[in-house]
Amino acid sequence: MSQWLRTFRSAVAGIQRSRRRHSAWSQSTAYLGDYIALTRLHTGHKIYVDTRDIGIASHLMMDGRWEPWVERVLVKALKPGMTFCDIGANFGYYTLIGASAVGARGRVFAFECNPRLFDLLNRSVLVNGLHEIVELSPLAVSGGMEQATLTYDNKFSGGGTILEAGPDSSETHNKITVGCASLDSLLSLQTSPNVLKVDVEGSEPLVFEGAHRILSDRRLQTIIFEYYAPSISRSISPTALLNQLSGHDFHLQMLPPTGLLPPCGPEELVEAIGDKMVYVLATRP
Repeated sequence: MSQWLRTFRSAVAGIQRSRRRHSAWSQSTAYLGDYIALTRLHTGHKIYVDTRDIGIASHLMMDGRWEPWVERVLVKALKPGMTFCDIGANFGYYTLIGASAVGARGRVFAFECNPRLFDLLNRSVLVNGLHEIVELSPLAVSGGMEQATLTYDNKFSGGGTILEAGPDSSETHNKITVGCASLDSLLSLQTSPNVLKVDVEGSEPLVFEGAHRILSDRRLQTIIFEYYAPSISRSISPTALLNQLSGHDFHLQMLPPTGLLPPCGPEELVEAIGDKMVYVLATRP
């Protein structure tokens, strides 16, 4: 079973639980042609999606939400006036929600290197009137690389990766060259996020590798990132990655669809998660 399919099934289960709690929600979607639809989130935001995507887009069009357990933690962490970074923004679900949470005095930096998704993300920011709050970048956030090969499948928009294609790759996958830059170089010296969300299909260690300055800045209080040990271990050992965050005084918690679990140490967390794909919450006290 592919990495993306594992997290997709987990997300679907979480959405189904949330849908039962929000049964009054009604949805509206307009097809615009060229596999593009305009739909509406449960928050009222309008969002453009690719109708070929049977993962995130299908749930946004039908339910208006995605990964509700992650959204709850993110919204709780964000406050008016904060700076939020959304790395691997996809269609912009968390970008839009984050922009509303930080408000006119806040800032959102959203990064999406898939050109098709970046175009839809840009449209969504504009249609919601959030262009003065949100700054978009079409680069892949990484370590010291200047270019990388992005492998993606239009049917699974959330599965694009700059890691070398593995055994789960198929002939339907597309490959393009994208530009890369480190987070430290993409944000000015005066800018540091208060909240960071990273979902880049296994290249999370590369993001942190290029963010030493930002990780050391005490203004960064919350990190939410996707964790999948088999992919992480292609760059660094999972324990070493979590020790890196712990060394910056972050407390670590597993964030599965069933809800946030108590904090634990890096070694204990690695053992508890195993080869499951989950989000990890890192917070500074």
